[in-house]
Parts: sequence; structure tokens; C-alpha cells
Amino acid sequence: WELPLWRLEPGNARKRVWSNELSTMQADSLAPRALLLTGMMRLGACDLFVHGTGGAIYDPATEAWLSAWLGATLAPTVMVTADLLLPFDEASITPAEVARATWRAHHARHDPALVGRDDLVPRKHAMVEAIRAARERGENALPLYLELHRVLATFRDQERSRLADLSSEAERLVARHASAKITNDRTWPFPFHRSESIAALKRAVEAIFEAP
Repeated sequence: WELPLWRLEPGNARKRVWSNELSTMQADSLAPRALLLTGMMRLGACDLFVHGTGGAIYDPATEAWLSAWLGATLAPTVMVTADLLLPFDEASITPAEVARATWRAHHARHDPALVGRDDLVPRKHAMVEAIRAARERGENALPLYLELHRVLATFRDQERSRLADLSSEAERLVARHASAKITNDRTWPFPFHRSESIAALKRAVEAIFEAP
């Protein structure tokens, strides 16, 4: 059986512990995992245990385990949480903004209006309509199709700078969105936060308890 213990060895990553391994292990190489650690604290070291959101979800398993094993009643728990983000300069980018920029960069290669070339729009629409009509009549639309692509190729060459700007912007937003997980991470260790930010959070928590 897998046990609620870690095996700690200098220079190596911690390892899970199985029941058939205990006889070969030194006691000082073992450390409690979350369920056992909170169980020990709630069993004999505190009158109230304060959890974050994660512990509040998993710790009922500790109560069920130690009640069935020892018949023990543990100290009660409460859940307290607050978001404090690191002060990154850039605002996070939404998926919708990324999708819009990516769509624009792709479709601008086929839609001259997206880069301000409204002069080409009627010609493109007329050529698309001519292709559709030729197909409906059972005629060979390939020459018209190739001509349309020649027109678009010329357009892309003429507007390559603006098209490149749109692609660069899309890539920039994709990269910024990828970093959103970092900028919105609420689990950074407290030493990473500014002391004034922690003090402001403390005052905000105190104000909640002082409110009538």
C-alpha cells in the first residue's frame, strides 16, 4: 500500500513510500506527506487549523482516515484565502484578444480591407463571384481561380510590411498570453512580494474582521 510518507535522501528527489519498503528504511529518512502532517497537527498541536483552498478540499480525507484508524476527533478547520499577485508591469492578455489578433494576421493575407486596401475589395468580390458562377455553369473555373491568387500575391507583395506587422503583433500577444499563467499566479512564496504589499493585505484582512 502507498503510505502518507515521503522518503528523503540527500541529493535525490523525494520518493513515495510503500508498505513493503518500511522494514528496509531508517526512520530519520521519512517525512509526513500532507494528510499525515495536518492530521498530526490537528490531533495534538492546535485547537484550530487554518487551511488554504487546497487543504480545505483534501483534508476531509484526513478526518475520515484518522477517525476510522484511531477513533480520533481532530481539531476543527477553517479556510482562509486571499489573492496577492506580484506587480508585473504588463496586464494579462485574454484568449479573445489572442484569437482576434491571430485571426486578423491570417485573414489579412486574403482580405485587403483589413490593411486598408479598400480599392481591391470590389475586384476581389467580383472575381470570387465569377468563379462561383463558372462552377455553377459547369465551366472550368481554374483560370479565374489562378488569376485571383495572382491578384492576392501582388497585394501581399505590396503590403508585406503591414502584413508582417500584423503577424508580429499576433505573435507578441500569443507570447504575452503564455506568460499570463505567471503574472496571475497566486502561489508565489511570500519573500517575492514587496513588504508594503503584504502590509496592505494584512490591513485589508484586519478590516474585514473589524467590520460590524
